[in-house]
Amino acid sequence: MFETLGYVFVGLGALAPWVMLAGLFLGRHWLVARIEKGVQHGFDRRLEELRAELRQSEERLKSTLRDRENEIALLRNTVLAGSASRQSLLDKRRFEAVERVWTAVNNLAGNLRLLSEFMARLNVDEMGKDAGDPRIKKAWPCSVHLI
Repeated sequence: MFETLGYVFVGLGALAPWVMLAGLFLGRHWLVARIEKGVQHGFDRRLEELRAELRQSEERLKSTLRDRENEIALLRNTVLAGSASRQSLLDKRRFEAVERVWTAVNNLAGNLRLLSEFMARLNVDEMGKDAGDPRIKKAWPCSVHLI
């Protein structure tokens, strides 16, 4: 019985280096995998932080761009509205000027209507015959030149 026990210890002694070698092999692979996963996790975390920072930067840039586009559109609309209002004022002044000229023409026509009616009743041919008469020249000094 002790002999068998001795064989068992000898067998265990011979087996121990192989078990230790297998344990070291497995431990080494586990340790390498653990370190690789830890480094990979650190890189992944840092990569996600960079992506998030990049997205935030992109959103800020888009927001700034939208703000500037709105500002440009507002300026463009203000300029166009100012141009339209200037054109409207110019048109209004033109209409007022035309109205003043038309009123003046009508007033002038009203004042000259009597003269026009008087001249229509005159017989210009007869007046032309007597144009050399000094009495006509004295009464109508400017009409002699017209006839």
